[in-house]
Amino acid sequence: MTLFVYRVGRFLLIGILIFGKVMGLRAVIFWVLSCIYFLNGAVGDERAYFFTELDAKPAILSEPDLFYPDDLKEKGETGNVRMVMLIDQNGKTEVSRVVESSHSLFEASARMYASGLVYEVPMKNGKPVKARTLVSVDFKLDGLRFASEIPNNKDNSDSLATIREELQGMSREELAERLKEIVKNIGGPSQDQASRQQASADSFNLNQLDSVPKRVSGDAPEYPFDLRNQGVEGLVKLLVMIQKDGSVWVERVTEASNLAFIIPAIRCAESCRFEVPKKNGRPVNARFIFPLSFKIQ
Repeated sequence: MTLFVYRVGRFLLIGILIFGKVMGLRAVIFWVLSCIYFLNGAVGDERAYFFTELDAKPAILSEPDLFYPDDLKEKGETGNVRMVMLIDQNGKTEVSRVVESSHSLFEASARMYASGLVYEVPMKNGKPVKARTLVSVDFKLDGLRFASEIPNNKDNSDSLATIREELQGMSREELAERLKEIVKNIGGPSQDQASRQQASADSFNLNQLDSVPKRVSGDAPEYPFDLRNQGVEGLVKLLVMIQKDGSVWVERVTEASNLAFIIPAIRCAESCRFEVPKKNGRPVNARFIFPLSFKIQ
């Protein structure tokens, strides 16, 4: 911090000398006020510490229910969501960004859960601070699992510290299974994820197509009961891909006025069918932002 203030001070002094000679007293005053505004903003911007930098790892004080999306459970589909989560000086949480998600419905469920967590106040040198951690939510048919991971500077959850902490106390059989998972993850994304990533890379924007595909069918979004009773309206925007057969795959949520609207919006989008997107007369994948409004009629 001392070095930072010194550099800003030197920058301020040089600016005063230059502007004083060229523009006069008014310019000097304006420059000083602008630099003070910048300095206050920069110094006031508190950093968020990793759990490993805190006095102690904060414990979870309260948590909402973590639910398995019915659609995926019926299909026997399992998955994982990894997110960077921020914790403020009061222990309240918010999701900063999603690092990896195997399905948009899993992501929506994990977001709702993580945003409802309350932690002990993060402490650094005895003072409340902001904290961040990489969290993992596993959706498995035999149970759900939430874990806070220990990242390095690149948010890589498979650091030696994480693996060492996790492997302690495991049986020989459990160790063998976990090592298989680690080796599998080192190889890159799963075949399904890789194929979706490739399809996304090969897709086109709507303005690049021969014509904009029309929506042929699809369900209306189901209005969350509690929000309807409260008179809450909202909007969800999804980045979706219309595949070569006209079906829809949701890539990610770009905007949501309320977390409770996300899952109904995703279900609605993935129930839709569009005309086959074409470029130069050939079927292609197409991406666009799909807005879904929730309004009480």
